[in-house]
Amino acid sequence: MKRVLLTSALVMGFVASANANVINGNQLYRPLAGQFASDTMLTTVVGGDSFKPWMIDTTLTYGITDRLSVTVGTEAWMFDMFDEMGWDMVSVGASFRALDNGNWQGDIFGGMTRVTMTDWYEMDNGLYFWELGTRIGYVTNDWTLGGFATLTYGEDRPLRWTSEDNGARAVTLGLFGQYIINSEWNIVGEFAYVAREFDNPSWLRSESLQMKLGVNYNISNDMFVGFYGMRTIEMKENMTNNLDQWTLGARLGVQF
Repeated sequence: MKRVLLTSALVMGFVASANANVINGNQLYRPLAGQFASDTMLTTVVGGDSFKPWMIDTTLTYGITDRLSVTVGTEAWMFDMFDEMGWDMVSVGASFRALDNGNWQGDIFGGMTRVTMTDWYEMDNGLYFWELGTRIGYVTNDWTLGGFATLTYGEDRPLRWTSEDNGARAVTLGLFGQYIINSEWNIVGEFAYVAREFDNPSWLRSESLQMKLGVNYNISNDMFVGFYGMRTIEMKENMTNNLDQWTLGARLGVQF
């Protein structure tokens, strides 16, 4: 009898862990081996000064194994103040599920993004951003709570790795969470601190707080839509003039 109860408990534990890995806006979701997942986000800036008030980002992730996945992404935008449109960003990356211990889940991820600059910037080489990060959290069928950290380095050459000319660095530290209301609705939130440092001009440093809240609706087990609001507050006086703006967005996630 004890063996039956123990086996039942183990089975229920594995089922709970599997059910938690659903594409519903959870940051710790990942496609399993042989699965694809697409994530598309349309955003607009409704406060402060911005050169890109309308953006659409999309990523496609493929699960090589249950723990290793690769991602490609792109972005299109429209300048409101210049009445200009562009499609100038491409990114590649990978993520590895380094921690997979019951409800505890953790990833190590990294990648590179290339942005082709328009003639307005007078830069022929574009910009390259390298990112390395980790996220870890406790995931259940009812809620998720976790944290993340990322390090980003940007340059106008792909592999120069020096602190000359247009180099820039950024560190992001944050917390994220999700609460499952029912099988259809869930709420997600995120709080992050971002510190940026530029080489040219060297005096331009930035520290900001980002607070994001969203609600997701599960159309099915393989598709969801979400609506998000994010507030960014600049903590230091610099050329952004104490930026305080809101970003609103709509999101579509599909697993296939």
